[in-house]
Amino acid sequence: MILDVVEKLRGRNIDIPLIHETPYLPNPFPFMRGSFGSRTALKVIEIIKPRIVFNGHMHFGGYKIYKFSFGTKYVYIDSSQQNRYYVVLYTNNMKLEIWRDLEKVN
Repeated sequence: MILDVVEKLRGRNIDIPLIHETPYLPNPFPFMRGSFGSRTALKVIEIIKPRIVFNGHMHFGGYKIYKFSFGTKYVYIDSSQQNRYYVVLYTNNMKLEIWRDLEKVN
């Protein structure tokens, strides 16, 4: 099972995982259903507690940044043809920039 593999990563200082499934976060995403995949994605984040998580599974809404109580920053980015957002991460200081096409939006 995926969580057995993830448990082996606990405490290993994972900085940046990329995930496909959107974690179950009903506060920033009130329309979200608590599916097996979304709850598992949330559990993965809670176990490894990375610095930043990037996700892009949903195809609307542009982008959202959410900070977990344990310090992990979660970044949802919609890079679909309709929205065309992307993120630039400066690893020297972990600064994020959000862009849409050629315009910086954050």
